[in-house]
Amino acid sequence: MPSVDSKPRPPEIDHRKAILSLRWLLIILASYLTLFTHVGTAEFGVVFGFAIVFSVSNAALTFVPRRRFLEQRVQKGIAILDVVFVSATLYFLRTPETYLYLAFLTVFLLAMFWRDLRLVLFSLFVVSVLFGVFNYLRLFRVELDVNFNIEQFLTLALFFVVSIFYVFLAERLTQDAVLSNTILEEKRIAEVIVEISRALSSSLNSDDVLFAIASRLRDVLSAAECSIVRVEAKTGTAQMMVKASDPAERNIEMNLARHPELKEAYESRQLLFNPGAKPRCLIAVPMIAQDSVLGLIYIEGAPLGPSLSEANARFFEVMASTAANALRNAQLFEEVE
Repeated sequence: MPSVDSKPRPPEIDHRKAILSLRWLLIILASYLTLFTHVGTAEFGVVFGFAIVFSVSNAALTFVPRRRFLEQRVQKGIAILDVVFVSATLYFLRTPETYLYLAFLTVFLLAMFWRDLRLVLFSLFVVSVLFGVFNYLRLFRVELDVNFNIEQFLTLALFFVVSIFYVFLAERLTQDAVLSNTILEEKRIAEVIVEISRALSSSLNSDDVLFAIASRLRDVLSAAECSIVRVEAKTGTAQMMVKASDPAERNIEMNLARHPELKEAYESRQLLFNPGAKPRCLIAVPMIAQDSVLGLIYIEGAPLGPSLSEANARFFEVMASTAANALRNAQLFEEVE
């Protein structure tokens, strides 16, 4: 039996920790500025409650799996929490009887929808202009109709600038995480293809070749099980040729009627992905060679998330085509022998 290379996976960078660390800094800064400002006031209990709630929310995010952390719905949830938290903090840091914080809040909301370095520079420009205007008025002793305190303005501006940079850096880290995951996934796919090609060249025994493919797929996908099922086109009978978890369990008869996902994939000649299957996720990939379906690759319990990426779909198609050709060639060789 050809040996299957089980190289350790390259370490994956956990960008989630960096994003949550930035969020902790924002929460700590907001808590420090607001709590000390409202000590002894009627609003202190509300401010303290907000600080606790958002600290707990950040602690809860540490338990979100790394793969799911980058999903759009998780990122949208974090964005909503950030908007509520920053809006409340800007409100608590406002100068009484002024609406200056609304200008900062408007720019921050723009940053959530238009995350660009130009917006960060624009935000700094806004702070500088507002600060300059108020200092200009004070220089010429222009009396304002509102109660304006320069220290409170600087506190408000400090938190605003930090929150803008948090949004900008978190977005860059998220994009970097997605790109890094894509590169690592493509590297793994290339390694699997190379290893399977070696297995094909080292043996013409169909069972050995198919076991090498199934076991490597199971390893690289961190799946609970991977099997290769052969289907006789004339009779419609099926056999589980190899099973990655048990090398001795081979050529076992199967009833496709008891496995509707396999039957559907076989008849439709299309990849079937069912992330909500019970008790675990199912993937069935038809193995097509010379316009005929020879069998299926059957994967159970692979943690691929709620949807299948285009890269993974292409990978499964390549693996299925490779397995089909290997099975076809091995069958022809055995017939000749």
